Amino acid sequence: MKLSSQSFLKLPEFNNPFKVAVDACGVRIGAVLSQGGHPVEFFSEKLSPSRQLWSTYEQELYALVKALKHWDHYLLSKEFILLTDLLSLKYLQA
Repeated sequence: MKLSSQSFLKLPEFNNPFKVAVDACGVRIGAVLSQGGHPVEFFSEKLSPSRQLWSTYEQELYALVKALKHWDHYLLSKEFILLTDLLSLKYLQA
């Protein structure tokens, strides 16, 4: 079954800013690297039983760290926009 005739992922343009969106749902973490409203790559991971006991803040922060490590070749030494639904991460500064 063919879902689309167009490619879903966008090729990165290194002269344009990236956006990193992260989320945690208690059992999984996920992230999207995008540019101009189009996804470049996706990342997800199932949390271990011990990490599932972490607070929402800890899980979201873990998702951010894992995403940044996963995409360090895109994001190293560049400014990017972080999107998260956890208000407490809003005050995180580099």
